[in-house]
Amino acid sequence: PRPADDRATFRRGGINGRWQAAYELVKVLSLERREGTLDPRFAEESVRVFEAAVNDDPRVRRYLTRAMEMVDSPAVVEALIGALDGPDEETRLYAIHSLGGLRASSSIPELLKFSEDEDSGFRKSAVYALGQMDDPRVVEPLKVAVNDRVPDVRWNAALQLARRGDSAGAAVLGEMMHRPFLEGIEMTETQRVGAT
Repeated sequence: PRPADDRATFRRGGINGRWQAAYELVKVLSLERREGTLDPRFAEESVRVFEAAVNDDPRVRRYLTRAMEMVDSPAVVEALIGALDGPDEETRLYAIHSLGGLRASSSIPELLKFSEDEDSGFRKSAVYALGQMDDPRVVEPLKVAVNDRVPDVRWNAALQLARRGDSAGAAVLGEMMHRPFLEGIEMTETQRVGAT
């Protein structure tokens, strides 16, 4: 569908049409952003639809969360931060990812809480998102995460530190490259070859 069709579906479409339109919109907006044709007015509209969709099928808000990552706007960042308190776990994970993609430093205090969450999925996502921020407040939490009990969290922290030129995660990166260790991790052979 054309972008205008997807946007109109949010306003008047049925539940199935709305989440499918949201899914398609992520792809359309990604293309528009790459081509430099993204309409900045989408930010206001997406926030309005996102807030109105609170009682919709959760997939609508999940995909809108990803779509909003395409538009850097204070209103979008505020809506995504608000979604971190929402009831749907996947929407919260998508919001964390989108805040990282937007490099929204105003979300750092909230993301820091998720970097200490007992759920490793939230910790991993928060560490990744924090690593996208060009802000000195994230360095120490990344160094703490290098010692997390869950390999995915450690690896994300080590990679984000390495991107900054910080060697605090060097031992973890070495662990990642160690073939016998990788043999014990569930991944495809292609992923294993790519890692080494």
